[in-house]
Amino acid sequence: MFQLIHRSDHDVVLANLFLLLAISAIPFPTKVVGDELNRGTFADQRTATILYGVTFVAASIAFPLLWHAACRGGGRLLAPDLPDESGSSRHGGTCSASPSSARPPWSRCGARLPALPCSGR
Repeated sequence: MFQLIHRSDHDVVLANLFLLLAISAIPFPTKVVGDELNRGTFADQRTATILYGVTFVAASIAFPLLWHAACRGGGRLLAPDLPDESGSSRHGGTCSASPSSARPPWSRCGARLPALPCSGR
């Protein structure tokens, strides 16, 4: 994804820190689930599973949040030679993908999330 981002700003840095925090927190609930599934009560197992799920939900929210932070402002932080959906280079740093694009954000063509279009429409 960072091959597509040409510059960063405060929002991108904060979103990236949130992503790193969520990813670095994954080993803790994994250990808790492993311990509680072996010797914990049902309530302990349920709590450990909820903690595990919340950690992965936070990580799954952090990734599109980071991409949205990079795309806002018409995609001014994205690489200027990033191709649009038709494969031609975009000029002027604006996002040209439609919100219905199904390509993943790390794709070289389009590079848009369906729910988070880059255009300010």
